[in-house]
Amino acid sequence: MKRYLTLLRRLSRELDEIKSRVWAALSPADVRAFAWTWDAAAGTNQWEPEGDWRVWPLLAGRGFGKTRSGSEWILEQARRHPGARIALVGATLEEVARVMVEGESGLLCCNPPGEKLKWSASRSELAVRVRGGRPRFLGRRWGAAARPPASFRLGRRAGQMARRRQ
Repeated sequence: MKRYLTLLRRLSRELDEIKSRVWAALSPADVRAFAWTWDAAAGTNQWEPEGDWRVWPLLAGRGFGKTRSGSEWILEQARRHPGARIALVGATLEEVARVMVEGESGLLCCNPPGEKLKWSASRSELAVRVRGGRPRFLGRRWGAAARPPASFRLGRRAGQMARRRQ
């Protein structure tokens, strides 16, 4: 076991040295652009899964980066698919706004400078516009009347009722 730990520490130091050399070789403009690239900051378990998938469960504890991973993925989907219908679902509309939009890892904080992100609130919908993509935010208080899209890709649900009811 000690041999493996020694090997892992050595590998970690070597990777840090390689990263330092890569950063040193970048121009200041590249460094600024790279700073907003999620792939540069994300851990391997925070990257979008490869292959053909419909559900991406991020089952992890506090501080893992679930909200940040979701925010980055949603912004990327809005960039790739202008006009896409995206739903963010939380226990309440206020929670969606506080955590997924305005929070320290929310959409507003993950959006790079120079890219327009308009955030507005209305009685029935909150909208974020990124190059035509328009996420729709739904909270539990609307219940069945909300008629959310059938193909949610990211949802946040916490508490005693976290399981889907049949």
